[in-house]
Amino acid sequence: MNAGELDGVIIAEDEKSNFTKAVVKACKLYNIPQVGIVVLNRFNPFSPIYWLDESKIFLPYLESDITDRCNLNCRGCCHFANFSVENEFYPLENFRRDISRMAQTCDVLTFNMLGGEPFVLKNLDSYLFVARRCFPNSQLGIFSNGLLIPSLPQKILDALRETKCLVRLSLYPPTVKVLDKIKAALNENSIPYEVLKEVKNFAAQMTLNGNNNPAKAIAACRCKISRSIRNGKLYKCPIDSACYKLSKKFGLKNFASPTGIDIFSPNFSALLPMLDGDVELCHWCGEKHRQIPWSTSNKPKLEDWLADPAELH
Repeated sequence: MNAGELDGVIIAEDEKSNFTKAVVKACKLYNIPQVGIVVLNRFNPFSPIYWLDESKIFLPYLESDITDRCNLNCRGCCHFANFSVENEFYPLENFRRDISRMAQTCDVLTFNMLGGEPFVLKNLDSYLFVARRCFPNSQLGIFSNGLLIPSLPQKILDALRETKCLVRLSLYPPTVKVLDKIKAALNENSIPYEVLKEVKNFAAQMTLNGNNNPAKAIAACRCKISRSIRNGKLYKCPIDSACYKLSKKFGLKNFASPTGIDIFSPNFSALLPMLDGDVELCHWCGEKHRQIPWSTSNKPKLEDWLADPAELH
């Protein structure tokens, strides 16, 4: 194909595919003026076309841990929420500043808010409205265990509906028990939602040495395109943004340091591709993950995160 032969391209993709990113790159290379994306998912098979702004960097998937608190203490939580202190959260003004910056520089197809448990935030409605104002055409979502939904204040329910935020329910065993009540609250308020597959196991993936093959670690990774934003920096994945908590909690003197890039740097567009490769954490992620049965624990142990607990001996 030669430059100028096509007026436009519409790409159909599943939400976390690297395919779209490669096609968008090719379209820019050949100066195709109009590129649109339709995200295919079972929740909304008739998604509108998202037309890209050629002047911006295409970022298919962005997420943010807006709070580290959680109402569950899942053993081996990959966001380390089961030992985060009560006041750890993403300050609203920082969130507003950072998301505004990302909207100025990037075309974000999907933006999801996570935790911890996002619904523990009393002012979650403010975060929702900020996200929607910054990303008016993006798919907006929130991941939740759902347990707090039946008792949410009306202002939060109204904000979810008004911002057209998709509630993605992680089906933990306690969630299964009250799923009917959760669905009823969402249906009564015309809030879109989808129920994810039942959580029976967590994947323990960390190691205590930095000698792993990063290519194999990335191949096994569940967060290949999940760029995570927090307090002025963009990270390859949410684990990278929070891995310092693990070393602090267990006194690990030799462990991976977060590799975030400054979103306000004048070289941001040049720095962003480095997150497509391996970062320091990738050398500390196991090439194979250990599956542990889901459970809660008020006394986290380092072995809960290790792909091979034998490293402790």
